[in-house]
Amino acid sequence: MEMKYTKLLKEWTGFQVCKDCFDTKHPQDFPGVHQADAEILRDPRPDNNDMDSSIYQYPDNQWELDNA
Repeated sequence: MEMKYTKLLKEWTGFQVCKDCFDTKHPQDFPGVHQADAEILRDPRPDNNDMDSSIYQYPDNQWELDNA
């Protein structure tokens, strides 16, 4: 297919194509800038020294709940 040079459009790939074949660059090729979180956790790990954690005792066999 022959076209006049003045009718061709330049794509982002550098090719010169006709109006029907022209593809714009996809928006996902331009990712937005991700900002870091404004807050920092002082102690992000859970407290394992809590006395309440000793309250929960699991049975040896999880299907036998005779003690409950």
